[in-house]
Amino acid sequence: MNKRRYPIFLALASTVVLFITFMFMLNLNQFSGYTGDDFLYHFVYAGAWPTEHLRPYHNLWDFVSAVYTHMSIWNARMTSIIFEIFAMQLPKGIFNIFNAAIYALVGLLLNILVSGRSAIFKPLHLLLTFLLMWFFIPGMGTTVLWASGTANYLWPTVIIIAFFLPFRFNKDIKKRSLSFGLFLLGILAGFTNEVGGATAILVAVLFMIYNFRKSPSEGILTQAYGVLGAIIGFVLQVSLSAGSAETQNYGKSAGFWQQIQVVFSETIHYSGYLILILLILSVLLFIRRRQWEDTVENLVVSSLFFFGSGLAGCVAIIASPITPARLWFVSNILFITALLLMLEAWQELRLQKIWTKLPLFLVILVMAFVAIPSYAYNLKEVKSSYQYFYTAQSIAQKAQKTGESVARVPGMPITSNSFNPYYGTPYLVASEHPEKEWANVWFAQYYGLKQVYLDNQVPLQKVPNQDFVLVRGIISLYKRYLGRLQTSLFPIGPQTVLKAETDPSLISKNKKMGKNPKPNNDNLSSSKPWLRNALIRYIDVQSKQIVGTERITSPYNESYDISHASVQGYRTLASNPKVYRFNQSTEQTIDIKVKADLHNITIFFNDNKGKTVSTANIEALTNQIVTIQLPRGYQKNSSKITTLSIQADSSWDQTLILTKIPFWKDWSRLTLLSIIGSGLVLLLVYDFFLERSMK
Repeated sequence: MNKRRYPIFLALASTVVLFITFMFMLNLNQFSGYTGDDFLYHFVYAGAWPTEHLRPYHNLWDFVSAVYTHMSIWNARMTSIIFEIFAMQLPKGIFNIFNAAIYALVGLLLNILVSGRSAIFKPLHLLLTFLLMWFFIPGMGTTVLWASGTANYLWPTVIIIAFFLPFRFNKDIKKRSLSFGLFLLGILAGFTNEVGGATAILVAVLFMIYNFRKSPSEGILTQAYGVLGAIIGFVLQVSLSAGSAETQNYGKSAGFWQQIQVVFSETIHYSGYLILILLILSVLLFIRRRQWEDTVENLVVSSLFFFGSGLAGCVAIIASPITPARLWFVSNILFITALLLMLEAWQELRLQKIWTKLPLFLVILVMAFVAIPSYAYNLKEVKSSYQYFYTAQSIAQKAQKTGESVARVPGMPITSNSFNPYYGTPYLVASEHPEKEWANVWFAQYYGLKQVYLDNQVPLQKVPNQDFVLVRGIISLYKRYLGRLQTSLFPIGPQTVLKAETDPSLISKNKKMGKNPKPNNDNLSSSKPWLRNALIRYIDVQSKQIVGTERITSPYNESYDISHASVQGYRTLASNPKVYRFNQSTEQTIDIKVKADLHNITIFFNDNKGKTVSTANIEALTNQIVTIQLPRGYQKNSSKITTLSIQADSSWDQTLILTKIPFWKDWSRLTLLSIIGSGLVLLLVYDFFLERSMK
């Protein structure tokens, strides 16, 4: 290809990567509704509960007063608060576009942080970045798709990365206006959130010291202004948040040593693979340290700054009374940055030869092979929850339009899918007094109602939204040509229900009754010879089993109303006779066809300490035995599967207590680790031969 056209081709390829990423994220956003804090931040903030003078935003003063009030009584994450309020003033369609664009922008900025202006000419790096973000951003649903969550985590990342840029490239800024701008940017970075502010200071200080030692100049004062701003913002945030209503709401954390164990375990869970890869790449680069030139050294040192700051961010979580996945968001962004820098350093070490792109291409190929079905699976999960929100929203909007003050909406099944914005976020709850339930109150306020009740008898409405053509086309092509291969190699998503079959005890009971059970006439008296019995036999049209019987008595030659005949756990079909006329036979039977009720059951998989490991929503019919696949790495009674009996009166929630399988008895859990390890070993071997070819 012509050397002049090649950069244009690379820039176009990067643009295509950005556009496809934007469309895929926009598609997810259109199926993500509001929940929790979203409704609250639509109004001028005056506290956790609605006040008498609750009102929407009308002017800038409303905005300023809301931020001030929030910082005074709840928490002082000023930057995130501003974003959160702003997000809830946007129509949902505009928010979706804005949020998807921010996601794409974060990926681009991470590459600019690594490669500077040449980032747009590195489509492979850009694609790898988005794949890493997809797999390693913890709690994607609550940090990227949830409106309040993305305002607290994804959007502030733009501020933090922009703050890092002058430090990373050691810009000698002498204009006072720009120095003041970096100072303000530092304040905003310090005010983002606790982990974000702390790590921003650490990264900036490390770079400032490194830059000063490498090339002392007056420009270092500008960086010092930025550090000072970040320190001021962070200190004010922490001091104002200490003893706040939010801190008191979460209470105290567990004991110190127990908290360390929890944070260590969760760090391995959310960041373990990234840390492992970074450690091995660090060793590889350290072994080659004699070959370093200035550019390679700068990249390696920069990567270690981000790596170390990410680890420090994990340690800082020990101070938090709660440990949701989103607290690891900043650390994993720093780890991804460090990884990209190390890969760039390795390519520079090998003089950016064309063959250095081969490992990147292969890694991208494998990750994309898994990412597309992963996206399809998680999209399906998100859509499932969104249908409940869409139904509730439609009912509430209709009630508001018709002047009603009360709405009854369906409840939403609990989810444990980390890509779902409703995972771990407060939603409507069932209560006879919804005016006392926080989520119900704000939902009602948002739609101009007085009360919102949960009613699971309300039918779900069809969601009009459709997947974008681009997204649907890529997923369809993948399923058509690679679906079977992917399913056999890397099955995505747990298959909770392995099989569902008719309860054997019901079959056994039918065998005892015989094929043609007759009524028992022991209730008939010889003094009333005109009376006759009839046995109603309720027959399930699917299993062909008798699921219940009922004896009725009436004089012969008279009609008996059986239009209300029913058995618990089954629905009587409309095609059944409504009246039965008794005859003189002593063995009268009436067959009523019924269909088993469908039970929507949420299974809570808890460990032996009571902590919920996972949840699953299943559907099963009355009098079925369901075989359940337990979460990976857990067992019940020394088995990885268990059964659940579904009765007519089965509760909507079922709890299964599990025990963890020791890893030496379940090597399948190490499959991904072995793949990553093998890949890194191959990289070491490949680097060895690449080095020899350069001599």
